[in-house]
Amino acid sequence: MRKNIVLSLLLLTLLSACATQVPLATPTVQNQQSWTERQRTLNQLTRWHNEGALAIQTAKSNQTMQFDWQLQGENDYSLRFMGPVGTGYGTLKTTPTESVYFAPQNKVYSDKNAEALLTKVTGWQLPVNDLYYWARGLPAPGSTANLQFDDSHSHITELQQDGFDVVFQHYSGVGKVDLPSKLLIQNADVKVKIVITRWQMD
Repeated sequence: MRKNIVLSLLLLTLLSACATQVPLATPTVQNQQSWTERQRTLNQLTRWHNEGALAIQTAKSNQTMQFDWQLQGENDYSLRFMGPVGTGYGTLKTTPTESVYFAPQNKVYSDKNAEALLTKVTGWQLPVNDLYYWARGLPAPGSTANLQFDDSHSHITELQQDGFDVVFQHYSGVGKVDLPSKLLIQNADVKVKIVITRWQMD
């Protein structure tokens, strides 16, 4: 119950937070690495379990939720979306060959593309394909990305890629690496605010 109350407050904080960048946390373990070295470290992180709060805002709606993301690889993960008191919006499960969305009332939908499936079923414009990289503070491969850095820490502070502007508002130390813990992702149609409250690396 206490966890649900805390996350509900986090959701409210997400909605009220302004879009400007906030100062980065004091660097913990990667303040001496170059960007090339940091990229190498981050690209080795391909399995994780993280939890947090998510807000999706469009011209027509505002939705907030908790999430639980268990990932074994780029196209091998389970991403569960929950309401503020733990009720389920649904779960997206992806394998290298197919993505399936398990919705309430035992409804099941599938598609080869996870991002397209999520938009079709829920209406959420959540760039989950790129988020595999952005969640680690990396640009996604295969398309041009404009990057801005905090040079003293080798952290990306902002990137533009695939029609989105991504602001990395906060980093936290996780084991031997600094990882994003607060992101703002937006384009002309949608604003997505993410707070990661727990990072666990396998």
